[in-house]
Amino acid sequence: MVNKKSLQAFIPKKGITIISGYLGSRILVYVALYEIDVNNRIQVNFPKGHQFVLNQCVTLHLDNRTGVDEYDSDLRVYRVSYKGTVESASDGRVEISPNEFMCFYSNYCVLEYASSDYKYEIIEGQKPLAESAVSAADLNWTKKEYENKLGVFITRLQSRPHSSLMAFLSNECDDIFLITFKSTFKSKAIHRNNQCCFAIDHRSDFVFERAYDWNYTIINAEAYTISKHNPVFSEIQDRFVEKNPWESSFFLSPEIEMYHLKPLEILMPDTL
Repeated sequence: MVNKKSLQAFIPKKGITIISGYLGSRILVYVALYEIDVNNRIQVNFPKGHQFVLNQCVTLHLDNRTGVDEYDSDLRVYRVSYKGTVESASDGRVEISPNEFMCFYSNYCVLEYASSDYKYEIIEGQKPLAESAVSAADLNWTKKEYENKLGVFITRLQSRPHSSLMAFLSNECDDIFLITFKSTFKSKAIHRNNQCCFAIDHRSDFVFERAYDWNYTIINAEAYTISKHNPVFSEIQDRFVEKNPWESSFFLSPEIEMYHLKPLEILMPDTL
């Protein structure tokens, strides 16, 4: 029987992860294969290599969505933002020890951990995001992502990135649109630094004949706000409700903030 303090009680022992860290001023993002032990240490395998180094601070996104193709208004999948340190590194593998993580189901934290020396970051120095220049003519919605409900939003902290599972919209130019509450940690982070990444997960139409990393698209982007007086705000809001009707109360809340992630670079799996 799995220890209830182990992530194995909620997350598959083996699976696919989005792992991120820094290389100078750049956010490194990889799609990789992980294996987690009962003590919440994680081994990550990179068939095409990686650039992480010993003692580097990294963040992994983990969830149990494989085989799950329907979601309800409370996002009832187990999901984890796992912050750890690289303890060993070779050409195709790293081993990571946990510093802090929180495992959520719906809006409830079912398991959390923080090492005795872990310090939670306080986000200061926030500033307003620039207004997006997107127009109604740019909202040429892509059909290929309509069934993909969720992606991983990666924002910047001081020592390592922060990851969040989020509903999204995208258009034919690979622009990403997000909605969240202003009070969230990710909102505070993006207001301090608008450099970010977004990983689109294609597991809703997963093809086993394709390499696992080709079931993802990773976008390096800059974030802009779409304020409520912007002419496209209502159209985007309506589209979110249409795509995710079970979340309509969230998308229609007066407390939301809308973001436009303008792509700088599409990181295809063969370049990771």
